[in-house]
Amino acid sequence: MVGLQRLVAAKQYGLTSQAFTGWLGESAISLAISAVLSGLFLVALYALIRRAPRTWWLWSGALTAGCIALMLIIAPVYIEPIFNKYTPAPAGPVRDAVVAMARANGVPADKIFVYNGSKQSNAYTANVSGLFGTARVAMSDTMFKQGADLAEVRGVVGHEMGHYAHHHALWIAGTMSLLAVLAFFLVDRLFNPVAALMGPKRSGAWPTRPACRCWA
Repeated sequence: MVGLQRLVAAKQYGLTSQAFTGWLGESAISLAISAVLSGLFLVALYALIRRAPRTWWLWSGALTAGCIALMLIIAPVYIEPIFNKYTPAPAGPVRDAVVAMARANGVPADKIFVYNGSKQSNAYTANVSGLFGTARVAMSDTMFKQGADLAEVRGVVGHEMGHYAHHHALWIAGTMSLLAVLAFFLVDRLFNPVAALMGPKRSGAWPTRPACRCWA
């Protein structure tokens, strides 16, 4: 619902020309990918519970960090191309400027791409995604179609390079891992008391002991 509201607002302000059917199709694909990846995470989590029924909540942080890192690595190669077409940026002053900025800020400069972001947004957008060998810089073709000058390109791309140079994705991964440990610790400790408070009539078919203890 939030995504639809954003689409409507973007259309009202002329920030997108994407048709509702196009947005709906991409949203369905995104939901399907999220469902598959979430399912795989839960399978791994339950395997962890079986292996370490008393300390699984502590190891969940490492599992979360590993999953996020894996996503960061594979996203530019396998996921983002599902939604957009990426082609090497053409030689010229724009590419030269982006390569110079990348080298000056410790961002990989060997993979500079242009993607057809104009099908989703009329705004100037760019991103720096990936880790290790998959890291790359991508610019929306909107900037080229609308004749953005070098100062505008530097402003948009430089902002995204700043996220990469300051390791914001890794900081987010670390924060999410700590939050996962806290959340799963609370689940492990509070499941039994909450189930007891609810009582057999209110809890229905729920087990009286958390799943993580049943395999102990």
